[in-house]
Amino acid sequence: MDCIATLGVVDFNVPQARQKASTTALVNGISAVNDCGTVNLNAVICCTPELPRDSSLRGLYDEERQVLEALFGVKQNVETKWIDLVTRDRRSDRSSMRRFGEGRVVVNGESLQSNIWLSSELSIYGRPVAPNEAEKGAPVSILPKATALLLPEHQSPNSDLKLADRVRPSAEQSVAQKGCLRFENLLESMMRHVAFPGPCLVINFTGYVEDVGAAVLNLRLKGCSGGEGGQYNFTENLFYLSVHTLDTESGVQYAKGRVARDTLDAWLERKLSFHGLKYQEDEITLTDEEVKAVPGGGVVKQADSLALRVCVRKGTRIEIHPDQDRQWSNSPMASEYAELKEKRSQVYANMLAAIISKPGFASVQDPCAGSVADEPAAPLDDQEDHAGPVTDLPTFETSEKLHESDPIEVRCVSEVAGIELLKCKSGKLYLLSEKDRVLVKHALLGGYGTGKLLCLV
Repeated sequence: MDCIATLGVVDFNVPQARQKASTTALVNGISAVNDCGTVNLNAVICCTPELPRDSSLRGLYDEERQVLEALFGVKQNVETKWIDLVTRDRRSDRSSMRRFGEGRVVVNGESLQSNIWLSSELSIYGRPVAPNEAEKGAPVSILPKATALLLPEHQSPNSDLKLADRVRPSAEQSVAQKGCLRFENLLESMMRHVAFPGPCLVINFTGYVEDVGAAVLNLRLKGCSGGEGGQYNFTENLFYLSVHTLDTESGVQYAKGRVARDTLDAWLERKLSFHGLKYQEDEITLTDEEVKAVPGGGVVKQADSLALRVCVRKGTRIEIHPDQDRQWSNSPMASEYAELKEKRSQVYANMLAAIISKPGFASVQDPCAGSVADEPAAPLDDQEDHAGPVTDLPTFETSEKLHESDPIEVRCVSEVAGIELLKCKSGKLYLLSEKDRVLVKHALLGGYGTGKLLCLV
């Protein structure tokens, strides 16, 4: 605990924060944080009221006086004042709200000379300073539009966070929300030029819609602070704790849901990682080396790479070889074999159908009627390496249609029943079948001259 720096955040503009009991509770919380542990490592960013109540006769003077006197009563130093600039988008609705906010840096009265937070940029300059302010101007926080305000008082925590067509926000609800960009600028300015001995814990006493929580999340995603004040690693050293003493039970759940949704959005946008893990929406595939390491894994790339001893592949089905079926059907174990064959047909016959029928899968094409074999037959020794499919084969409805396109010179009957071999004038070889057939790999169709044609399917 001695090396953990603590930075509290209190916004007296949130609903119910300026009631007497609430003000007393918040002031006691500020005192508890600043007086705990090493007092020179603790401070609180206090946002003073910006909208006077009707009961305050002198306006904001009475509002600030009530808060400052309560802090002075618990021995807290409130002399360090700051302001920050805010603006609205030109396209948004007009508003008479002040174009700046203000507050105090509250520290323990006894640590005034040694408190590390009093050497920060916000404490010294009195406002956030941009790294290249001479050219780009001072940092300005853009206020959210009225339609983008978050109202936990009017909806369930399971509903959408945006206002949309719901009840119009009150002036108190509007002034309590200046967006997470404002607190992001304040926190980063408060941490610049500060020599931290270790991690920093940000404690938010007025959770409400968790603008501070969203700002801390954005800083953690940012990585390191920039500017002249050196680098501070937000991702590793910045932590957050929220207190919802002023909120109702539904408001607490709503605020937690806001942080959870912002975190989920950052995760889905791949801005957030956890122990080296990131969200991946790409299809996960195995490398060639990983596929080779799995016995029979080559089937995911090419069906014919699967070594079959007793079975044979017919299309997308894996069936028992006819010779094996005939042998075991006539054996003394014919009844047991019949039961095994029936079970196998129901469970394993179509096990690879989903893989083989996948689009783009390297599988053997069914030799339909009139298909042309454009590729020459490969030697037997190279069958394992060249057993890929012949794609985009032209088909013809009848042999007459084929003859019109490429005159047929030779016709011969194949050794396989129902298939004819056609050789055309162009030298191409066609297979003419009476119906759709699936031929066993290396089946001998027949030949002409002194050569033999092996079916590669």
